[in-house]
Amino acid sequence: MVDVTHSYNGNHSAIGTILKDKDKIVEHVTSAVPVKSTIISQSVLLLSAWIHDEHRYRVPFSLMLFRKEAKSLFEDVKGYQAGAVGGLDLNSSSLQARSQIRREEEVVPLSKKESWGEVPDGESSRCVKQPFHQVTAAVSFDSMSEEQNKQVLDPERKEGFVPSDLLHDLGASGLRLLMQPNSGPELVLSEDEKTDSEDKEETELGVMEDQRSIILHLISQLKLGMDLTKVVLPTFILEKRSLLEMYADFMTHPDLLLAITAGATPEERVICFVEYYLTAFREGRKGALAKKPYNPIIGETFHCSWEVPRDRVKPKRTAPPSSAGCQEHPVAEDPSRSYKLRFVAEQVSHHPPISCFYCECKEKRLCVNTHVWTKSKFMGMSVGVSMIGEGVLKLLEHGEEYVFTLPSAYARSILTIPWVELGGKVSINCAKTGYSATVIFHTKPFYGGKVHRVTAEVKHNPTNTIVCKAHGEWNGILEFTYSNGETKVIDTTTLPVYPKRIRPLEKQGPMESRNLWQEVTRYLHLGDIDAATEQKRQLEEKQRIEERKRDSLCTAWRPKYFIQEGDGWVYFNPLWKAY
Repeated sequence: MVDVTHSYNGNHSAIGTILKDKDKIVEHVTSAVPVKSTIISQSVLLLSAWIHDEHRYRVPFSLMLFRKEAKSLFEDVKGYQAGAVGGLDLNSSSLQARSQIRREEEVVPLSKKESWGEVPDGESSRCVKQPFHQVTAAVSFDSMSEEQNKQVLDPERKEGFVPSDLLHDLGASGLRLLMQPNSGPELVLSEDEKTDSEDKEETELGVMEDQRSIILHLISQLKLGMDLTKVVLPTFILEKRSLLEMYADFMTHPDLLLAITAGATPEERVICFVEYYLTAFREGRKGALAKKPYNPIIGETFHCSWEVPRDRVKPKRTAPPSSAGCQEHPVAEDPSRSYKLRFVAEQVSHHPPISCFYCECKEKRLCVNTHVWTKSKFMGMSVGVSMIGEGVLKLLEHGEEYVFTLPSAYARSILTIPWVELGGKVSINCAKTGYSATVIFHTKPFYGGKVHRVTAEVKHNPTNTIVCKAHGEWNGILEFTYSNGETKVIDTTTLPVYPKRIRPLEKQGPMESRNLWQEVTRYLHLGDIDAATEQKRQLEEKQRIEERKRDSLCTAWRPKYFIQEGDGWVYFNPLWKAY
């Protein structure tokens, strides 16, 4: 326990408390009856997870809390081993009592504010602290039957799970931990995921007459340059997916992403990344029609994965692209002969609206961590959306990090047939190798000119050498010219599309995007705009009520999967921590 506390940078007083009272701690755990060593070891593992949880959310450590949690966990494990035939009772009095203790509000005097952080100016002399997420629910053992394990891991309970590194350690003893709802990371089982067959292509031809009058009325109340973040827009302009899922759709060519790691030189790897970057936006947009994805609710999450056959990951930048049309949906026949790319996104803030997403492929030792928030403004007959934030691609095998930004998006001709274009200058930089890239998405001039134009230039900064140039259309044909004179053409309309693998609605948690927005989506499919608007209003009103409640209790929102570091957000258990 000392080692665990020390590994999580626990303060000296916490470690000192354990060392000083170690005999008493052991006595509290073992004094009741002679016990098997397995009970002690399993209790210690659970207690270690609890210490991890306390430290993660900076909960002040006390011997009293430690004793209470140790005794409670011990009694639960002992009770199970004494002969709980039907598996642990999730509603047992001991578990209910501990859950109730953890749910109770704790009133913290200002004299304790050095432990909790400064209280904002103007707050009352006492501030109510809501309980943080705790390990409180149940234990499952490998000796239990499959049916008993299903009872403990019942998806209807919608609990989260401890971090994967702890799950790995606990797995040696056959333990799984469940947490309070919406409180911690959840385990997404590969066998639960199915190939996504939902088609979200938007086929509407344009704005109908009655809808145009609504937009005109809305426009009459806006001013040029006005921030639209808090403006409620009509439901009929929504596309049938969340913004979090839209970010996942940017990953629809995972073979190109995974091929980056196979580049033989830093120059080849940065060029491969630029090639992947430029081809990602076509599928992410789901057609040219300008519709707006759902604004994610704070705490909303989205999970999916891709399986990429190993023989489709081509390492050479000059290898010809697959001749398969974009209608092909490559599926790995044998998962053991494919790479697995996992994706998770979460809405971590409401004001500003910050979304985070993380994806990783353990076999290729590659991961991407991104945080971005959108800021929209009114531009007359257009709406502009700035993507503020950055992403980092990490190639752990090579020790390289590529920091990149995202372009702005514009919805044009909002009164007729709205369409989307991208615009602005973005950058890609690798500090270790000295390579960088500048990508410019060109907006269409008022008179003449082409739409969806993009140009890019890759440069080796130490020698001031341009090693690659690219031009074309981000949703059409792209042509690359390399420093050795070779050229390569990629037609984004013929690249193979890899479908997401996603769990069906009945196995998703209540805050997962498709489950959360399913009624809005259903009514949009039916063309019942009024019913869709009401469902959307209910979701947003619930978010506002919960936000007011947190404000009144001086409690900040605590995301499941991402931790704030400086101005950015980082996945709680990234791949680079394992290497």
